[in-house]
Amino acid sequence: MSFEVKSVKGDEIRKAVNQGNISFLTGHVNSKYKIQGEMADLVLLKMLHDAYYSGDFNKSSIQQMVKSTRFTSHKNQIIRETAIIFPKNHLLQSEMFAPAICLKTLEGQKICTNQNNGKYKYLIFADTEMAVCREHLKYLPAIQQKFQKHLEIYVVLRKTDAGQMKNFLPKIKSRE
Repeated sequence: MSFEVKSVKGDEIRKAVNQGNISFLTGHVNSKYKIQGEMADLVLLKMLHDAYYSGDFNKSSIQQMVKSTRFTSHKNQIIRETAIIFPKNHLLQSEMFAPAICLKTLEGQKICTNQNNGKYKYLIFADTEMAVCREHLKYLPAIQQKFQKHLEIYVVLRKTDAGQMKNFLPKIKSRE
């Protein structure tokens, strides 16, 4: 869409996007690309996605268009699923809080990442049966010590035997 607004009908396209005029945009896709039906709807969704992240258009208008029943109640499952997923992308924008992840420590204590103590959260997903993961985990104590003022480290392990973990962790700590 960003490219499209630099074309002859650019002002009309910008106005249609910012006003949420799906009919105009569909007509544009139909006439310019000579496609109709489900393919036109997929192209329009892709164009709206690109327009959303271009920074050239009103994001709330784009979100409203994607949330419309034209897409969310579409007979084509791919179009419905794309329309449902798209609005959730706002969670990934900068300055948005990450969703909380609650975990249990080896002692069974529940901890959550949303405890706002002014520190950055560093999440690591690992499997202690993989050599590369074991190697990376060795460096965590040094990282924790160096950045403890500004960083909390959370290690999420694949379901592993608790006894095996209790043997593994002291080996990491002894290398500090």
